[in-house]
Amino acid sequence: MPKVIKQDEISQNYWQGPYFCSMTKLILYGFLIYFLYKVIFQVVVPVSKGVKSVRQNMEQMQKQQAEAVRNAQNSQKSSQNTSANQAPKEAPVEAEYIEFEEVKKK
Repeated sequence: MPKVIKQDEISQNYWQGPYFCSMTKLILYGFLIYFLYKVIFQVVVPVSKGVKSVRQNMEQMQKQQAEAVRNAQNSQKSSQNTSANQAPKEAPVEAEYIEFEEVKKK
């Protein structure tokens, strides 16, 4: 005679059976993958893009500063060369010297 299975036994076996466990694992893995995807593309990628742009801006500013220093040095050298090539200037006129006297308090 075949064994009669009650509805309660079927539901208990379903919750403890391999189908429920594998389905639960599949859902949990799906949520985990979705969460990792969100974290990577909403946090990691924008931060790395920001770091890259900041690094490029810093390199550009350093190049501009180095160029400005070179230009300043070149202009300073050229001004020194032109002043050395010019005729010597007249001797400065000596101004009248005023002697300093110390004031004493009474």
